[in-house]
Amino acid sequence: MESEAQKSPDAEWRRTTLSRLAEFLESQRDAVTEQWLLAVRRDPNIATADRLTHQQLVDHLPAIYQECCQFLRRRDTSVLVDDAQADAKEHGEFRWQNGYRIDELIRELESFRRIMAATVLRFIDVDARFAGTLERQASALMHQFFGEVTVNSVKQFVQEQQAVVGSYTDRMQAANLELAQMNSSLQQALSERHNLTSLVAHELRNLLQGLTVAARIWDEQPSAEQAATWVRDQIRDLEQLLLQLLQQSSLIESSHDGGLAEVDLAVLHAQLMQQYQAAATKKGLRLQGEVSVVPLQVVADHTKLRLLVESLLTHAIAQTANGSVTLSFTGHDAQRWILCVSDSGPGLTTAAAEQLFGAIGGVSEPPQRNVKGLAITRSLIAALGGSLQVTTQTGYGTRIEVVLPRSTAPALGTQ
Repeated sequence: MESEAQKSPDAEWRRTTLSRLAEFLESQRDAVTEQWLLAVRRDPNIATADRLTHQQLVDHLPAIYQECCQFLRRRDTSVLVDDAQADAKEHGEFRWQNGYRIDELIRELESFRRIMAATVLRFIDVDARFAGTLERQASALMHQFFGEVTVNSVKQFVQEQQAVVGSYTDRMQAANLELAQMNSSLQQALSERHNLTSLVAHELRNLLQGLTVAARIWDEQPSAEQAATWVRDQIRDLEQLLLQLLQQSSLIESSHDGGLAEVDLAVLHAQLMQQYQAAATKKGLRLQGEVSVVPLQVVADHTKLRLLVESLLTHAIAQTANGSVTLSFTGHDAQRWILCVSDSGPGLTTAAAEQLFGAIGGVSEPPQRNVKGLAITRSLIAALGGSLQVTTQTGYGTRIEVVLPRSTAPALGTQ
């Protein structure tokens, strides 16, 4: 019978033989690499390889090949943990960047493992004693090495893929959020348009009724002066309503933030005072003003801001028979300022104020003054990111205060 020493090589012989195997594999590296390249090029399941140059295809494989030889020579798992894992991860990342599918990456590495395994078997021709136990041990080490390489390459490949998917997901979520915000603004804009349309329809009906009454008076009275005056008033009111409707549509269409700019409130106030001085003087009114905002510069949509002030001033002058109209720009706090238009006109009833600045419709108490000229103010205030306070008393005038931010990115229908 064979002795125990004859049944299995001693540790020193195993170490020496595996070291010689490593040297043999190192001598075959160029031949193995060329064989692998040919196999990959011919494999129809690794079609992406055709798009890579020779150098790109070889990539990190020479380094992995050398690390495999070191692992066989030393049988040291630190080779797997450090160098081989790092090269395997870089190989997976490189293949991802060059458009590989994950199955192509796995097939490519498996082809490399099979060719290396076949080369290991050829070592038997160099050393016949390699056959048997040591051959199986070397094959197991080879499988362990390439298993670790494949796992780390695939892991890195998947991480790269997840990073891209995560980026697209974040962008998709941001786009969905932006779409939801735009949809909310659109819904609010449509609601504002509906409210204004309802108001216009209601007032047009009143105008038609008024014209009907005027026509009857015209027929019944020798003098048509009263009817003519009534008709002129109705036409003027109709023009105001149509202008408000056009302005509202313009605001909805230009609800983006493209109009943001630095506005000098002192300059704007002076321009508006000059613009409305003649209209106030013609009615015998005093047009008064005050600017006490520090600093004078704010960031806002200049067009919308000017339109808001014009709407409030036009209405105040039109509805005030005697006394004064005051336009003031004052400070509120570090982030906000106040636009105020006050007059000594007939004032608004509670119902009229609700009709203007609350829900439209369902008003039983008739207003003491014409409110049609202010139909657009709520949309403008919302577009500028402001808030509103109305102080009014029938027969004693109205004070409308709008608190606005010093710097804003307004969007129609949001506050």
